[in-house]
Amino acid sequence: MAQEWAPGIDKLGNSVEARLSFAHTKYKAGSYDKAIEEIQAIIQMDPKNSDAYLLLGKIYYDRGDYLRAEASAEAALKNDPKIANGYILLASIYYEMGKIKGAMNLCEKAIEIDPKLVIAHTMLGNMSFGEKEYKRAITEYKAALKINPQSSIAHRQLGKSYLMEGDPQQALEEIKAALRLNPTDPDSHLKLGDIYSACGQNNDALNEYRHAGRIDTNSKAARIKAGDEYFKLGRFSEALLEYKSAIRINSANAFAHCGMGKVFLKLGQPKEAIAEFQAALENDPELNEAKLGLITAQESASQSPAADGQEAAEKAGLTLPGE
Repeated sequence: MAQEWAPGIDKLGNSVEARLSFAHTKYKAGSYDKAIEEIQAIIQMDPKNSDAYLLLGKIYYDRGDYLRAEASAEAALKNDPKIANGYILLASIYYEMGKIKGAMNLCEKAIEIDPKLVIAHTMLGNMSFGEKEYKRAITEYKAALKINPQSSIAHRQLGKSYLMEGDPQQALEEIKAALRLNPTDPDSHLKLGDIYSACGQNNDALNEYRHAGRIDTNSKAARIKAGDEYFKLGRFSEALLEYKSAIRINSANAFAHCGMGKVFLKLGQPKEAIAEFQAALENDPELNEAKLGLITAQESASQSPAADGQEAAEKAGLTLPGE
């Protein structure tokens, strides 16, 4: 079969280096099948080429074929046990396969080989955070920032870790540092909103959630969190609009339905509240807030069967469903 060559490849002939360069070009362009063809040709020419196996592993990883990705990464490391990025790739594969402890061990191995590998410290911090090992996460994020102080992700994640450790002041400083480096990161705005909310600064929290929502118009979290702050502030009409926006993005969002239920309950509309709490529980049967809300709404409906909440809704400037 005739091979497709990129401009300039002919001058280099059929060398391994030329083919590997071409395979990388195809990989970056998303032409995975052509990249795989080239890699297979490289491996026939040089069966111990670790770079070829590493690229092959990345392709299979991107495709979600984790078993083939694992085999390719292991082949790369067998041929060259000192490739730090090989351990990072294998750690990423293990993480997707649910082998968290194994993935963490592989990140540690990568750090042994290259202590200044920022991605290894960041990944280890992320996995430690996921395992609720917040002190260890803080250590790894600090290590990443010592190497690269301009990493907005490390600052943001460090802030999240400090928050989980009960240190909102340090968390605030790190999240603000992340936003100075990357002002359009919606996750940092969300986390800053969380800090303000935890401190009772509801208006500041609301501003951050709305900012995140403007950056990422498909963010369910931004809509729900904004709705929650509006609810705390007694601005029920605006809360309802935010929850409805979240449901338009994802109709199966239990938290958005639960939020709407809370608003309707507050407005004295138990029937509407019941419907929303039931919708929340259909999507998340273990959502305790919806369970308690449903019980309260049912009790309210049985005590005041004639009340429809019209007066309360009018005061809040709402239009009842169906009007």
